Amino acid sequence: MVSIILLLVFAGGAIFYWLAATAMQRKRFAQETAAVVGGDFAAYLLEVLANAAKIDGRIEEAERAAIAKVMSEATGKAFDRAKADTAVDAARLSRAQLHAYLAERSSAFSTEQKLTLLKGVLTVAAADGKFDQREHDAYLAYFEAVGFSRKSAPQMLQEMIDAQVEQRYI
Repeated sequence: MVSIILLLVFAGGAIFYWLAATAMQRKRFAQETAAVVGGDFAAYLLEVLANAAKIDGRIEEAERAAIAKVMSEATGKAFDRAKADTAVDAARLSRAQLHAYLAERSSAFSTEQKLTLLKGVLTVAAADGKFDQREHDAYLAYFEAVGFSRKSAPQMLQEMIDAQVEQRYI
């Protein structure tokens, strides 16, 4: 009986330590991202899009063009393609850092900004005509980080894909 109690205490302590360490790492990742982008949504979005272009291990010309297009739409002004190229080439934040920042600060972003981010990731990831499992997984992670339910992800993803296809053929 004593050994069971000790085992439970040890297991509980290990779980507590793991949760605390994970929370501290997430906070550090969010701080590292904040040091790069500050509180600027456009700077954060550009880092996210540059990361999305790299997810599948190859950076296509269409993905670079998609970044410039998404940034132009998000900021409401022309976005220099050279800035998109520079952002992709200099991308320095990991997906874990970007997700941690978003999860910590998602309440500071408007619903419109969150949807812009999700649509932007989808646009860039699919710009090369492929949407592989790594891109799908990354998209779902952003979806959760903004605070949307993972259960509603497939339906919203399908709606966004349908909207992208409709825009392409109109």
